[in-house]
Formats: sequence, structure tokens, C-alpha cells
Amino acid sequence: MNWTQRNKSGGLWMNQIGLLVLLCAVLCAAGCDRRTPEEKLREAQGYLQQHDFQNCIIICENILETTAPNDPLAKEANLMRAQCLLYSNPEQALEIIKKLMEDEGYAPPRTLQLLDMMMRAYMSPSSMTTEQPDLHEQGRQALNALDQFEEELKTRGLLEHPQYMTLPFLRAQVLHQAGDTDAAIEIFRTVAYDDNTTPLGPGQFVEPQSEHEMKMQVVLNAVMIASRVLFDEGRTTESLQYMEDYLAQKQDSPVRRDVTLQLASLYRGTGNVEKSDEHLDRALELYDRDIDAALGADYKVYLMTLKANAMRAVGMRFEDALAVYEGILKDYPSSNRIPAVKMAMAETIYGKGDLENALSMYQALVAEYEGTQVGEAASRWVMGIQNEMASMQQGANADELTTASATMNLDAQTTGGEALGDDTGTTTGR
Repeated sequence: MNWTQRNKSGGLWMNQIGLLVLLCAVLCAAGCDRRTPEEKLREAQGYLQQHDFQNCIIICENILETTAPNDPLAKEANLMRAQCLLYSNPEQALEIIKKLMEDEGYAPPRTLQLLDMMMRAYMSPSSMTTEQPDLHEQGRQALNALDQFEEELKTRGLLEHPQYMTLPFLRAQVLHQAGDTDAAIEIFRTVAYDDNTTPLGPGQFVEPQSEHEMKMQVVLNAVMIASRVLFDEGRTTESLQYMEDYLAQKQDSPVRRDVTLQLASLYRGTGNVEKSDEHLDRALELYDRDIDAALGADYKVYLMTLKANAMRAVGMRFEDALAVYEGILKDYPSSNRIPAVKMAMAETIYGKGDLENALSMYQALVAEYEGTQVGEAASRWVMGIQNEMASMQQGANADELTTASATMNLDAQTTGGEALGDDTGTTTGR
């Protein structure tokens, strides 16, 4: 065999080896990932929770490539993919959501989830067409997006669904952002005064996430935000009158206590301490009424804590607030709200300006609740107070140094003057 034949046969042999290696690599790549679609979906869910949207999308697309379109796992993967795209490409997310909405296999709860995602896609700032719009332009575009979303709800007969009772409230906020404050206030007023919720009895507890509780929150926000919008725009008299009128006309409103407290806060913001204290006292009376009638120790402690917080935050009545907190610790030591009560006590002591005792209490909370959210929050307070105390000490040292320096300069000037005095004993002024 000559060299040419050897080179040809050797080259052919090498080519065959290369193809074999490539084939093995492909087969290995296909066979190495032996995870089931369910396992991949769980991994994608983990990436989504970590806000690692890129890896989540990659896994979801892999599931879609290897799973039949009508497979429930494929639908879940597509849904998760849309959730990720809401943050980077809301237009593409909207396309996926609308396609999923057409699938009759989705039950009503899933439909509501998709509608929520659709609203986020419509309202996403990155889906707006104007480059670098001002706030009013953003508001106008958001208003247009909200119109489109409401049309989607009408098409599906879901516009009156309890989950979307907040839409008028959202429209009012968007109108305010678009610069039409008066139209926003009118909607807020309508939402607040159209409250048809059953008035609560004294101390009656409303189940969280219930339709009644959601309605109460909508009404409360409609009153609170409308008054705050007017107040922040300098329309102080209108803001206060808006709330006064509501309290006068809605004697049985389930949010009367909270509205009264907000009014006390606004009056204090105007410097009218007398009016503020008057409404604060009314709010505290309503708290006492509800506390006395409360069913269950835990709910009673919750209301007592809110009452003390109101004393501290609105009325600056630190000693009164501390007395309420101490009463809770004494009478309800086993309540699961005790950690929050202790944190509130420490913050009240800090609010009084007693940094040393506040620091001691936060340090005790760090030791007592180590490894918990309460412990971590207390630790941040410890660091903040220590920095504040160190800064105050530096300032005090600087003041002492300045005073000492001024004294030394004065002594030097006096001594110098005596040295330069004439024979009669007078000093020369310079």
C-alpha cells in the first residue's frame, strides 16, 4: 500500500471515528436528561419563584418541544412561560394568554388567573407605545389598556365577577395618573357611597379574602386615597370635607373607625392638633367598642395592638400606647401576636427618643427570636440605632472640640493682648 492509499484509508477511518463520536454525543445528550416532564416543570417553577425567568423559559420550551400540545403539562408549561414573559415581552405573553383562553379545558379559576395575567400584560409599562412618556401620557395609555381589558371581561361575562370589583377603583387611580383628578375623585366617591355591604356588628370579624372583606377594602381605599390625592394636591379643605361628609352620611359604614383615624392623621398634618385629637379620641372609642365585643383572644389582641399603634403614630401618645402593649403581654402571654407587640413596644420606646432602652429591647428580641423574621428585623433596628448613637457621639465630640478650640483661641487672644499692652496696662485691640 503506497502513502496515498494509506492517507486515504486513514482519513476515511478518522472520518468514521468522528461520525461515531458525534453520534454518541447526540445519543448521550438525548439520553442523559432522563427527567420526566413533571420534574422539569417543578424545576421551572423553582426558577420562576427565584425570578430566574430565562432558565424558566428554556425549560418550559423544552417541555413544549417534547410534549403533545393537548397534554395538560404542555398547557402548564405555556402558562409558566407567559408568566415569565410578562416581565420582558408582555406582547408575546399576551398572545400566549389569549391562545390559552381559547382552550375550553380551563376551569373558571384558571380563567380568572389568565385574566389577571392579561391585565398585567395590558398595563405593563413596557407594552406602552410611546418612548419615554411623561406620567400623564403613561396614564392615558394605561386607561386605554384598561378599556381593552374590560372588553375582554365583557366578552366572557365576567365584568361583574367579585374578583374584579376593584376595577372602578383602578380606573380612578389611572385617571388621576392621566391628570384628570376630578374624574378620579368622582369615581372614588361613587365606589365609597355605593357600598352595599352589610354593616358589621361591634367586634364582628370578617374572614380574610372573603367577598365582604374585599368589598370593605375597596370602600376604605376609595375614601382614603381620594382624600390623600386631594390633600397632596394642596386641596386640603376639600380633602378634609370629603372625609367629614362620608362619616356624616355613612354612620353604619364598616370602615368608619379607619376613616376616622385617617381624618385625625390628616388634621394633624395641617397642624390642627385639637381637631386631630378629637377624631383620634373617636377612633379610640370605636376600638374600645370592638375590643369589648371581640370574639376570641387573638382577634382582641389584634385590635388592641391597632389601637396602641394609633395612639403612637397619630397622637404621639407614647406612654398610653406602652400601657396597652404591656396589658397585652400581661393578659395574653400565649398569643401568637406577642412578637409583633414586642416589636411595636420597642419602636414606641424609640419614638420617645429613649435610644438606650430601645436598643436593649431590640437586642433582647434578636436573642429571643434568632433565625426568624422578627429576629432579623430587630437586628436591623439594632444596627440602625447603634449607628445613630455613634453619629450622635461623634457630633457631641465635635461640639466639645469646637468649644475647647474657641476657649483656647480666646485665652490666646487675651494673653497676647496683655503681652502687647502699653505701660499704663491697657491692651492693644487687633
